[in-house]
Parts: sequence; C-alpha cells; structure tokens
Amino acid sequence: RALDAAGATCDVVASGGIVTPQDARVFLDLGAVAVQVGSALLHDPTTAARLAAALSTDEVAP
Repeated sequence: RALDAAGATCDVVASGGIVTPQDARVFLDLGAVAVQVGSALLHDPTTAARLAAALSTDEVAP
C-alpha cells in the first residue's frame, strides 16, 4: 500500500514466515503479486502443493 501511495511501479514478492494458506493470503491481499515459500518446505515438502490448492479455490480467509 505504501508503494502504491508513493506511486511506485514495482511488483512485490512476499517472503518469510509463509507456512499456511492464511499467511499467503494476507500478503496477497496487501498487494504482493506472489509469495515465496522456503523453510516451510524443509519441514513439510507438501507445503507448496497445499498452498497452491488452497489459494486456487479462493476460499482462504486471512
């Protein structure tokens, strides 16, 4: 939002602390064009698939 208010024209990819679909949804709702998942994949290799499936239904509430 701050970038929009300043008239910036860059895309933001959110990274850090994204473990659940709700985490991702918060960043996307704030204007990120994508989210990056890292450490969560080390704990559960199915994280990316779960996030993608949940977000594709558009039923994830923050």
